[in-house]
Amino acid sequence: MSSKISILITAIVVGLAVYTTAQKLQSIRFFVSPTCVQATSGFPYHNYSASRNITSDVTGTGLQSYCVVRGAWRVEHSYLLHETDFNISLGDSCTTCYRARIGFRYGNIRFLGGQDLAVPAFSLYSDRNFAGKETLISGNEYSFEQTTSFMSYAFNSYSNWTWQTFQQPRYRGNSTCIRPNVVDDVTLVSLTTFNIGSLRLGCRNSANSPKSQTVGLTIAFVSAAIMVPFVGIIL
Repeated sequence: MSSKISILITAIVVGLAVYTTAQKLQSIRFFVSPTCVQATSGFPYHNYSASRNITSDVTGTGLQSYCVVRGAWRVEHSYLLHETDFNISLGDSCTTCYRARIGFRYGNIRFLGGQDLAVPAFSLYSDRNFAGKETLISGNEYSFEQTTSFMSYAFNSYSNWTWQTFQQPRYRGNSTCIRPNVVDDVTLVSLTTFNIGSLRLGCRNSANSPKSQTVGLTIAFVSAAIMVPFVGIIL
């Protein structure tokens, strides 16, 4: 009997752990109304929480607003079918509604950093403003074959993780201790160009990295000319 109870308790604990982790997925919602209000009939909104890259064919032209439940999202959109722009929107439990002007069309959509905020993850982007090719580091450490250049990065800061980056592969050369912005689920940094050879989870002292320093910058690019924030509560 005791063994059965033990198995049952273990199953419950595992189930709760899976449920808790699932609640920390990055999530964004798109609405057919311009004020992020659910429709009374039909499909009320499109809720994307598990896709890294969503094309405009998926979102369609009938959607007029969106809000971010959790995480950090890069939302591309075009205005009058020719002018392309983007938003970087941070999660606030859908308190802020981003609505578009007439003539918009949503384009590619990606969340920044790892999909599950409860798991350490570090994303590197080839272009500024978290665009271009993404390299996602989901383990505790990673070494490139050679020093590689990037222009922006994002990492999960839900549990106050730190990362140590090295200028050379195999964790050699000068290093930088990167600390998160604990206010947001994801820490975002966009630079001109920076080189990285390897990185690992957690900062530690190293004889090969005497010039270690700490940074913790968070930025959010919002194109007010295209997307107009509408503050309200989602019912």
